[in-house]
Amino acid sequence: MPDNPPMPSPASSHRPAPVTPRAAGGMVKAVARSFALSVQILPERVRWPVTLAYLLARASDAVADSVELAPEAAPDAPSRAPALEVLRLAIAAAAQHREPEPDLTLLDPIQQQIPLASERRLLHALPLWLNALHDLPAEDRQLIGQVCETILSGQRLDVQRFGVHTAHAVVALRTRQEVEDYTWRVAGCVGEFWGLICETHLPGWRQADLSVMISAGIRYGQGLQRLNMLRDTAPDLAQGRCYWSEEELQSVGLSAWQLAHMVQQADRRPLAVMVPLWSDWVAQTRAGLSLGVAYSVAITPWRLRLASALPALIGLRTLQVLEKRGPAALAQPVKVPRSWVYHLLLQLLLSGGTPRVLRRIAQGLGAPPQQLSLPAPDGTMRP
Repeated sequence: MPDNPPMPSPASSHRPAPVTPRAAGGMVKAVARSFALSVQILPERVRWPVTLAYLLARASDAVADSVELAPEAAPDAPSRAPALEVLRLAIAAAAQHREPEPDLTLLDPIQQQIPLASERRLLHALPLWLNALHDLPAEDRQLIGQVCETILSGQRLDVQRFGVHTAHAVVALRTRQEVEDYTWRVAGCVGEFWGLICETHLPGWRQADLSVMISAGIRYGQGLQRLNMLRDTAPDLAQGRCYWSEEELQSVGLSAWQLAHMVQQADRRPLAVMVPLWSDWVAQTRAGLSLGVAYSVAITPWRLRLASALPALIGLRTLQVLEKRGPAALAQPVKVPRSWVYHLLLQLLLSGGTPRVLRRIAQGLGAPPQQLSLPAPDGTMRP
């Protein structure tokens, strides 16, 4: 059986044959190898809805990140905003069990503007993912529809804010609150979804109040997104997008354009001015990832605990490497070697990923011990 699903034509008038979970898992592996490891570990009852939600969100992300040509350079080039709206309506229709769906052929032109072949295949297979969503139980459809709607709202804001820009015309988020809101929309909401889908399918999955788990899951998701923003600063700036807010940059006497210029030059000396802001972002990111470990420690089923902890531990290792390089890392994106990830996974599987093991590994990766406990419902820290 092939790992990748058959590719239906978005123009087809009939519904495609149901996609198998194995084929969907193959697609996850093609577009996100690290997250595919977590998906493979997940308990079977939540693996399918989580996989499907991820594929739909990643498809919209591919559209949002596609190369949009300036109208004066290519008047007939497709725009991302209408494509994202078509995708939003299609997901909403499937989530609400409605037919017919919007005309997906409107997405065909934008596929040619997606750089990665794996993401082009993902978007081309969209009818499969929508068909699968349509056939899910009502509660799963509702949860997936809600999280995709929130993610798409963040992606649409991206398109509105940044439009068609280059490194010579950099646009930044304006305030710290806008950064917080953005990380909630594109990642924090995933932490909420993860908790609610587990609550639906896995009775007894948690050792803390649901409200505490949901709150921690949101902060965990935001921590992962902040890590992405730290790691991807250089390529984002090259596309005219700055997720370091104007308010924050002004506190160290910089503009978004000046940051882009310094990163492009990869000069350590001017980048040193970023140290206070860099340190603050690193601390916030570490707090979110450490809370992700605390969240995982409070999970009862061992497979779910490992699947939840793996991104946090990989993230803490990535943050270690970034922190060692300092602000100069803004110009030199880093990546944790696959060998390290597989060694970590083997260590977790052999140990069963017990709470003690997770805490020990996290502390070795720089997580402060006091950040490895969930807050109680009254806001105090659990022992």
